[in-house]
Amino acid sequence: MAKFKSPANTNLFRDTLPWTVRHKADHSDIEAYITETDKWEVIATITSSAKFTHTELSDFLVRVVNQYEPMRGMLREAHAAFTIAIDEGWHSTAELAADKFIGKVQNMI
Repeated sequence: MAKFKSPANTNLFRDTLPWTVRHKADHSDIEAYITETDKWEVIATITSSAKFTHTELSDFLVRVVNQYEPMRGMLREAHAAFTIAIDEGWHSTAELAADKFIGKVQNMI
């Protein structure tokens, strides 16, 4: 079971270093670098469940989060293109932003 600390500012984890995990005998601590405090902090303590060990669960969670990070920039570009199109209408700026995003996606597949 995971116990998460819930910071008041949910933007604390944006653009951070990859999360890490420290395994102990009976639990694992997931750590993230918090930009506002300028230090690594435990953000979750994982204990074993009926089907999975705390090591398996924490390694899986950290892997999922760290694999998401490289995609964050592309998601921001897509969001920016759609925001321009919705807020300002579909014009050359929105088209350029969308074309840039589509080009990156095409290079990935």
